[in-house]
Amino acid sequence: MMTIHAIIKEGKVVPTEPLPLADGTKVTITPLELEDQEPTNVADLFRKFVGVIDNLPSDLSTNHDHYLYGVPKKKP
Repeated sequence: MMTIHAIIKEGKVVPTEPLPLADGTKVTITPLELEDQEPTNVADLFRKFVGVIDNLPSDLSTNHDHYLYGVPKKKP
């Protein structure tokens, strides 16, 4: 079995590399699940981690250096 990598561009399937197939060859296309696709930006890269960890400190975004490296906390 052969794996062909492609993207959808303007509603058409466009291979990402040349194909060793003759014109007229019939193929079956099965879209990847959304979580199997490569992220297109940083938000997509980390989306699968949203809500995974409970009970984080409410000031984590402000005092991440404190929690990572032990530096004194910033005042609110």
